[in-house]
Amino acid sequence: MSFCLRGVVLGMMVLALGRCGFGLDPSRSLNQYGRQVWGTDNGLPQNTVHAVVQGRDGYVWLGTDDGLVRFDGSAFKVYTTENAPELRSNSVQGLTVDREGRLWVVTAGGLAVYGENRFLALGLADGLPDAAVWFVHEDRRRRVWVATGGGLCVVRGVRCEVVAATKGLSVSGEGKFAEAVDGSVWVADGAEAVRLDGGSLGWVETLKTVGGAEILVESVGSDGALLVGTGEGLQMERRGVLAPVVMDGVVGRVAVNAMVRAADGSVWLGTSGGLVKGSGERFGVFRPAVALPSVAVQTLFADRAGAVWVGTASGVARVVGGRLEVFQAGDGLAGSSLLSLLEDREGNVWLGTESDGLTVLHEQKFTTYTTAEGLSGNVVRSVLEDVSGSVWVGTDGAGLNRRTAEGFAAMTVREGLSSNVILSLASDNGDLWVGTPTGLNRVRGRTVKVLTTADGLADDFIRSLLVDAKGDVWVGTRHGLTRISGNGMTTYTSMDGLGSDFIGVMVQARDGDLWIGTSGGLTRLHEGRFTNFKVRDGVAKNVVTAIYEDADGTLWLGSNGGGLSRMDVHKGNGVIVPVPATNLPEAISSVLEDGERRLWIGSRGGVFRVAESELERVIARGGGSVALAAYDTTDGMRVRECSSGGHPAAMRMRDGTLWFATLRGVSVVDPEHLDENGVAPLVAMETVLVNDVAHDALRTGELTLGPGRQRVEFQYAGMSFVAPQKVRYRYKLEGFDREWVDAGEHRSAFYSNLQPGRYVFHVEAANNDGVWSEQDAVLRLRVRPHFWQTWWFYGVLVLVVAGIAYLIYAWRVRRVEALYAGVMEERSRIAREIHDTLAQGIVSISLQLEVVTRLMGSSVEAARAQLDETRVLVRQSLADARSSIWDLRSEEAEELPVRVGRSLKMLTGTSSATGRLTVMGSYRAIARPVEDELLRITQEAVTNAVRHSGCSLVEVTLTYDLKGVRLVVRDDGRGFDTSAAGPAGHFGLRGMRERAAKIHARLEMRSEVGSGTEIFVELNLG
Repeated sequence: MSFCLRGVVLGMMVLALGRCGFGLDPSRSLNQYGRQVWGTDNGLPQNTVHAVVQGRDGYVWLGTDDGLVRFDGSAFKVYTTENAPELRSNSVQGLTVDREGRLWVVTAGGLAVYGENRFLALGLADGLPDAAVWFVHEDRRRRVWVATGGGLCVVRGVRCEVVAATKGLSVSGEGKFAEAVDGSVWVADGAEAVRLDGGSLGWVETLKTVGGAEILVESVGSDGALLVGTGEGLQMERRGVLAPVVMDGVVGRVAVNAMVRAADGSVWLGTSGGLVKGSGERFGVFRPAVALPSVAVQTLFADRAGAVWVGTASGVARVVGGRLEVFQAGDGLAGSSLLSLLEDREGNVWLGTESDGLTVLHEQKFTTYTTAEGLSGNVVRSVLEDVSGSVWVGTDGAGLNRRTAEGFAAMTVREGLSSNVILSLASDNGDLWVGTPTGLNRVRGRTVKVLTTADGLADDFIRSLLVDAKGDVWVGTRHGLTRISGNGMTTYTSMDGLGSDFIGVMVQARDGDLWIGTSGGLTRLHEGRFTNFKVRDGVAKNVVTAIYEDADGTLWLGSNGGGLSRMDVHKGNGVIVPVPATNLPEAISSVLEDGERRLWIGSRGGVFRVAESELERVIARGGGSVALAAYDTTDGMRVRECSSGGHPAAMRMRDGTLWFATLRGVSVVDPEHLDENGVAPLVAMETVLVNDVAHDALRTGELTLGPGRQRVEFQYAGMSFVAPQKVRYRYKLEGFDREWVDAGEHRSAFYSNLQPGRYVFHVEAANNDGVWSEQDAVLRLRVRPHFWQTWWFYGVLVLVVAGIAYLIYAWRVRRVEALYAGVMEERSRIAREIHDTLAQGIVSISLQLEVVTRLMGSSVEAARAQLDETRVLVRQSLADARSSIWDLRSEEAEELPVRVGRSLKMLTGTSSATGRLTVMGSYRAIARPVEDELLRITQEAVTNAVRHSGCSLVEVTLTYDLKGVRLVVRDDGRGFDTSAAGPAGHFGLRGMRERAAKIHARLEMRSEVGSGTEIFVELNLG
């Protein structure tokens, strides 16, 4: 497979992806890049990577023999014929991303295209001239070409149109197709090279080549000349004529397998006989100091930084500025035989191998030197830049290393050191002081002198060293502090005022004071006197492991288990305040400061960078977290744990770089040139799960859920491949969340019991340097309501409530009206009862009294008897009045005829009229209230007859039959004209009509002048 044009394709693809990184720093060696190897052991379905491309959405796509793979930096999603039958085969041979973002997939079974989250298969029915597809290419006019066993075709929409001039040609590789700068298209077939017009795609000319045309590149001359690589060498086309090109140093005929144009304009050829470089029309074999992994070059690629990558069957090489560097399986490459290569939008380089998976190379902030770079050992205890500018690295068991132009030069016991375990380093003018577990070594030139307790040292185990401003050497041991001066050696212990005899770290401040970290706290030596600071004085822990004086003279103290403390030496004897930051490490081995007033802290958990202003803020606030940057293996450290127990464990060099001793090499960072990843990551929705069931909502960007309690999980990915482990996320469900939710490194968001409505889910991603995505991924969500949660239901409910309220109101109004009507009816009833009972009784009493008056003159006894009757009548009238007014009922149930007869007798007994009661039919019991009304009607009618008609006979007839009851009250009085009768001014006739209506009876009155009056009441009980 050839990569001559793949650089052009990748360049166009990268431009389509938006902002891009600058690529890998060519000044670093290949083994100093971060690298990640992916294979079947950690997610790849199969280890043969035929193709690797990056889509516009940021995903990296891999073609393997066991499916198409989509990779987001952390997880692989595999598409096979089972979940994507459009692929036709699981063996993916080639991949191309066009400028519309579609992914063209060439498989052993045909062609498929992926776009808008779905696959579409293209075959013979869609216009392909042959089922065998070799490759897909997008030209400068954005036309998509498909090379098949039956010729070339151009895709228009979803149809393939065969280019007539190529019909029958077998374009079996991408190296047999090329575009020239004038837009013309060249197609190679066997020993012929066919040239097509770039616009009309018509035939222009056919040229014969030597050895079979393999690949064509853009013009190399002002006259539009083209280079043609063949199976037997290099030729140049000019004005329709092909001529051989001489390649200096090439012996015999060689096949040109690949071509690429570098950033400087030079053309590189990969041949079966080696690597060839050319400019203009001059070409010659490239002969670096380091040999290629294999003579035969298979692939070539030029990255954005100007480096040329060379793929062979035995490994990869990179050419930078005339220097070649080899990268093979033993150096961290997944495998030796390279099949595919990609430079992604961040500048990472992806290397797909034939049988060993995928290797990703990425830029790192730290450069780590290990045995691979020449160190004598990987466990580093101390690092020092001496007064002459030389850098020294002390290892644990492998001796002392000096940095050289070529790497490192080691000094061990063979050169005179007392031990290969280097614990501490210091230097003065001309001497290097080396502390070991077996004594102090003074290195002067090539001479080593060892000092021990026999020479006056407190102990042979030298933990720390310091050369002060006077040139005196201070030696920290486990049994005290020894000072070496022109006067000899002097040892100080806790008996002399030291906080402890176990000395860990020493620093001389700019004011000349000596600060000593011990296992018993912090000690200051000022003008010959020791002052101790312990936990009670503000030190976080008594075991002080790091001391650093910043630009303001403030001391920053690191402890073993207590974190960081700040000491203001300008206040009294010094005020120490622990830094109450919750996210700072507790076990600190070193503290440094860069030129931007930021502290760099070495610890067991890695290296941390924090601004001093952040520390001051958290101290003033009394606690909380600080904004910091954490560095570990993803940033170039080979192991995150920094070394402890040595001195200095870290050092800021004159050039501003910071060196940290670690348990696997010495890690170096330049704070002024951190190579920040400024490429904003792309972020995409991956899956939406509802109650743990995946839903296909990505194509439409919207998901509709039914009513009820449901659990929704949004899964997303941010595509940043420099340090995928450090990609962070934040999300917000618009309509639910008021603020963005910091998800950290979690790639899922969960919601449950969402109320009906419309929501919009947003997610953003930040890369390893905190650059947030410029555009968030969005998914719209609609939760349908239950019918009782809909607006129309609420409307109906409002109407129902309003109706109920109205009914309650109307009921209350009717109740009030009924109460009022009841009161009025009661008043009317009382009035009627008074009229019918009390008034009638008074009339009877009045008549009785008139009789008494007439009898008084004739017979006292008769008058007395009449008064007795009158008294009985009064009592009876009062009883009837009370009973009527209070609607009281007698305990004894009397029949209506009996009651009517008694009333008739009472009302006519004192008048000249005679009363007669006739009952026809069998008595029929009816409701007592109904009988009461009939009785009152009878009483009213009889009273009117007695008082007003002048009658001699009042006849009452009660008739009972099957239909009901008929009451007739008839007198033989004077009668009256009913048509001329007006309101009587009393309740007589009107009261009778009201009572009849109350019991639903029919009342009629018939009267004529001189013929009496008849009241007829008919009550139908049927």
